[in-house]
Amino acid sequence: MSRTQSHKSRRTISRPRPKPSRFVHPPVKAEVAVDQNGNKWVRVWLGGRTAYAPLEKLITDQKHFWADLYKRGLIIAAASTRHAIVSQIQNSTNVEQVYAVDRTGWHGHAYVRGEQDIPDKLELKPVVGALPASVRQWSTAGSFLDWKTEVRRLCSDQPLAIFALGCAFASMLLPFATRIMDNPGFELVGPSSRGKSTLAKVSVAIFGSKKDWWRSWQTTLNALEEPMSASCDAILVLDELNHALGAKNVPIDEVEKAVFKLAEGADKARLGAGVPRSSRFIFLSTSNQPIRDLLARTAAERAQAVGVRMSTVTVDREFGCFDSLPAGCADSAKAIDQLQSLAMTHYGWAGNAFLARLQQLSQSRPDLLETRIKRRMDDFNRRAGVDPNNGEASRVADKFALVYAAASLAVRWKILPLDSIGPGILAIHRESTNGDRAAYQPSHVVSSAIDRIRNYVKANSGGIVDLAGGPVDMTITELNTCPGFRCSKWGGNWVLFRKDAFEKAFGADSSNLLKELRDARLLQHDRDGLQTQIKIRNSAPKDRVYCVRLAP
Repeated sequence: MSRTQSHKSRRTISRPRPKPSRFVHPPVKAEVAVDQNGNKWVRVWLGGRTAYAPLEKLITDQKHFWADLYKRGLIIAAASTRHAIVSQIQNSTNVEQVYAVDRTGWHGHAYVRGEQDIPDKLELKPVVGALPASVRQWSTAGSFLDWKTEVRRLCSDQPLAIFALGCAFASMLLPFATRIMDNPGFELVGPSSRGKSTLAKVSVAIFGSKKDWWRSWQTTLNALEEPMSASCDAILVLDELNHALGAKNVPIDEVEKAVFKLAEGADKARLGAGVPRSSRFIFLSTSNQPIRDLLARTAAERAQAVGVRMSTVTVDREFGCFDSLPAGCADSAKAIDQLQSLAMTHYGWAGNAFLARLQQLSQSRPDLLETRIKRRMDDFNRRAGVDPNNGEASRVADKFALVYAAASLAVRWKILPLDSIGPGILAIHRESTNGDRAAYQPSHVVSSAIDRIRNYVKANSGGIVDLAGGPVDMTITELNTCPGFRCSKWGGNWVLFRKDAFEKAFGADSSNLLKELRDARLLQHDRDGLQTQIKIRNSAPKDRVYCVRLAP
């Protein structure tokens, strides 16, 4: 074949080159949105997905704006798509109303622990997920049953441990305790190796592990804002205040400002930003010396103001943080080690169980939940002898009362396996406000209702009639002078009181005791009152009695 023929042959079989295909970008739509705090957002629709990012970043820092959209599932790499978004925002006239979830905790009837809990709508508005990066992780380890067993062994009749547990539960009640105006704060103060940090770990263990919930005082004032929003409606622990006080470049004034900031719970107001973010929480601080003592050297009024916002709880009992050695503990060091081991091994279960009950009530009967909390707080303040006309004393007492209310609900819901919590928290309150550092003695404080019933039964054991064999033969005179009756029914042991005998024994407190017993589900009663009918006497109709549960 000649060269000419070969050339012609190649020309004959050659085909036209295909035109390069064009990649068609999916349509993109963007508009401005405003949240409940007045902050502006950009809402972007692309490829069937929606994401939000702050408008401020689009204007001042586009690199982080595109990064925020990427974190929320939108990849916008093409320059033409980015240009289209900017152009639409510049020409946008519609402003959408949205709800920004910028902190954890309660939002309406929903409690947000992390991204997985954010609902699609709140207050009938689309929701913007804007949680801080350092959201606390609610995690579990060990066993709920083992936690209960060890809490009962180590914390029964231990005021400081009961108080630490109550603080954790109380942090989830803050939105429902309407008279708590600022964030309750408590500083656990005492010498080294007495169990201050261990008590804080016991509080943290209600929610999760120490590594996710532990913070140090070695921080700046502005740096507190992220852990504040990440701990909303939960506990915020700041360990070792003396580290901050010992730093050469941290004056006492800065720590004072930090306490006020924590109590207020609000971020710093910044030019051009919307309403500052506000967070509710209970904060626990540990230190070797009370901050108000340090402030008192320079200004007594400032020390008093700090003391109202952060009450001092002394951790220096006979056995460290224990009033008596728990069973199985040879000395205070071993007791503290075992309490710390409990907090590090079994955690997270109690918080989840308590929150589940709260969510159920807040959705079905929020009024009932608020009433139960208020009733318990009022009862605590009454037993503490707080003067309602003393604003400062009432403000401090309400914080302890909230801790009592939360612990009481946890006991009622069979989450906290303790029999008596009121006397211990009352003793902590008395010590904090009066400086009385006497050892905890339940007989020195006003007892809870069930404690008073038990003391009465013990004091009158010789006269109380046992109905184990059934109804008894008894005259009217004997009936009227009998201090009470015992019986076993409904899977428990009960003491029975006729109305006259109960009122004679407990006087003016009778009504309040019966209400407390009823709320604690320790009173068996008919639907139409606080009494029930039980057969006590042979050849006589049933008697109406108060029926109080002593033990299962």
